[in-house]
Amino acid sequence: MGESLKDQNPAKVVDEVLDWWRQLVAPPETGQPSRRGELAELRRAKNLEEVLFVPAYHRLFYRVSAQGWAHGPSVAAIAGLLAHVKGDTAMAGQIPSDATAQEEQRQSKAPDTVAALLAAPVKPGLGPRVSESRFQRLVAIRELPVLYPNLLRIIHLAGDRVPVRDLIQSVRYWNDRQRRDWTFRYYTALLGNEGKAPAQTQGA
Repeated sequence: MGESLKDQNPAKVVDEVLDWWRQLVAPPETGQPSRRGELAELRRAKNLEEVLFVPAYHRLFYRVSAQGWAHGPSVAAIAGLLAHVKGDTAMAGQIPSDATAQEEQRQSKAPDTVAALLAAPVKPGLGPRVSESRFQRLVAIRELPVLYPNLLRIIHLAGDRVPVRDLIQSVRYWNDRQRRDWTFRYYTALLGNEGKAPAQTQGA
């Protein structure tokens, strides 16, 4: 289900999606048209097929296809998912390459990947936001139409606030490598919290 990076500008594509999302969820500026109706339509979409009939999806597809990305189902999934995201928990959007910087970032701010966020407790002393069994079922999914409703539920479990850039890239390249990366990040975060959380978990 993943796609090649050949002849594409990944960073520019993500920037276009982020700009589209901010315009969609932000209150309109004076004199600018409101997107609240389209936002509501996207939120009502129960599957990818329904997303395809919302004008906001087509605006996003037009923007990213101009940057070399024209995979309709993935664009539809991202459009539908982002309509439910009310905040970005990782505004920097980049994972530091230096090990010391990574550790400082982990301790100073919210997780900057979706998988790590799912492993984090809602409150100190609780188990992971998403249980191991539920997470394992999620990363076992290979097909986008099946992944979509499951990710919707995961977003709601995360309080409708996720690392947006990581969500975009994860859905865009949902393949075996991405699924392994999610597993590694989830368990790295989970083990990092070991000893702080009891056995019970949320979102089981």
